[in-house]
Amino acid sequence: MTQPNQRNGSVPPLESQLHKLRKRLARPRAEILESPREGTLATENTTVTLWMLLATLRRRFGLVVFLAALCAVATYYWTQKQPKYYRTTATVEVVAISPKVFTNNREVVNYTFQMRLFYNTQVEILRSLPIYQKAINIHPNFLEDPGFFGLDRISNKATQRESMARMRSLAASILQSKTTIQLVRRSSLLRISVADTDPMRAQDLASAIVKAYQEHNRLFRLRATLDAYSEIKLRLDEYQTRNKTLQQQIMDFRNKHNILSSSLNDRRNLVFKELEELNQRMLQVMFKRISHESMLGPYLKHKPITQPHQVPFAPLLQNGLFQKLLDNYNEVTLKQNEARARYRPKHPEMQKLDRHAQYLHQTLVQQIQQVLSTYRSQYLALVREESFLRKKTNTAKQRLQALDRLNLNLDDLRTQQTALNDSVRFLNKRYFELQLLKDSTTTNVRLIEPPLQPKAPFAPRVFRTTVIVGIFGFLALFGLFFFIE
Repeated sequence: MTQPNQRNGSVPPLESQLHKLRKRLARPRAEILESPREGTLATENTTVTLWMLLATLRRRFGLVVFLAALCAVATYYWTQKQPKYYRTTATVEVVAISPKVFTNNREVVNYTFQMRLFYNTQVEILRSLPIYQKAINIHPNFLEDPGFFGLDRISNKATQRESMARMRSLAASILQSKTTIQLVRRSSLLRISVADTDPMRAQDLASAIVKAYQEHNRLFRLRATLDAYSEIKLRLDEYQTRNKTLQQQIMDFRNKHNILSSSLNDRRNLVFKELEELNQRMLQVMFKRISHESMLGPYLKHKPITQPHQVPFAPLLQNGLFQKLLDNYNEVTLKQNEARARYRPKHPEMQKLDRHAQYLHQTLVQQIQQVLSTYRSQYLALVREESFLRKKTNTAKQRLQALDRLNLNLDDLRTQQTALNDSVRFLNKRYFELQLLKDSTTTNVRLIEPPLQPKAPFAPRVFRTTVIVGIFGFLALFGLFFFIE
């Protein structure tokens, strides 16, 4: 274990140096009077460590190389005997659309977040067990293949069959463990990779998974279409029933208000015209009544008339008989005044003039009362006619308002019928579209790149594994021998 230093022959052996170093470290603290110089100690330690490394590498180099080569050869033969795995990849495109139901816009995904969410959901669907179970159901011959379960190296057929019978319930999980799903960034593509010991079986498994995924999406779209089809059918029946009920309500409304033969607009126009005529006639009567009222003034009530020649009533001034009587009365009054100056009151001439003046006075009063009575009668007739016209006008207004309400109700019913007819037409259109869509529903998964049969295995990689084991084995053995010494 000792070897002289070839650079300086006077250097003591390695064991002697180590013995001295131990003795120095074992001395008590109090006895250490002076410490060695740091530069000298660091140089000695560094020289010893490098020397130990070089010496160990030199003495054990052959053994380390031999053992590392032995490990590499063993790894090579071990990896050669391992089953070879072949990988095939299928690329599919998933179109993010849905059936056209209740809208003219066929696009469902409009935003980046929704797009990412949609495709992440598709990846999770592809990784779920029902897809792989459906793939197994599409190709049930995989359940009879021992290589699919990894049992092809069992030589005993009975044991092999028993193991296959126990593992058939785990076929979907086994296929799931062999499959890798990868989403291609910034695209609508998915890569489905399957690894298996048989290249043809790997291709068949990838094709089965693609078909199962396409069938799953087709059934999902079909189920959504059937649900929408059923919903629209229910709504269509409901709207058709409501439409028939509303039509019957409109017919009953017409029968009740007698608007079958004539329209409400015609009847309203007639009532409106009648109301205009009544208003014009009532205005005329009102003007006459106000005119009579202003002319009669204080003579509306029956008051005694003492001075008929001073009655300020305009119609009397226009009455010829009254004017003639008034002139005679004035003439007799003048004669009375003249006779009073010549005769006494009991003079026959004065009495004759007095009787004649009294007669004319009574005649004037009778004439005035007759004219006033005539105008009072006309005034009362005008008042009655105005009241009657006012009542008829109010009645016509009420009829017009009633017709307006009926027209509004009828318009409301017609608006509801129009809306229902539009809804029925819309639902009929969508119902027809869904019938076509139900009969021609296809999957939104398109196969872009079919899985190809791999020509070379991707695992195990013999050369790379052998080189890595050789290098790490060499380093591990060298470190082991160094720590042993």
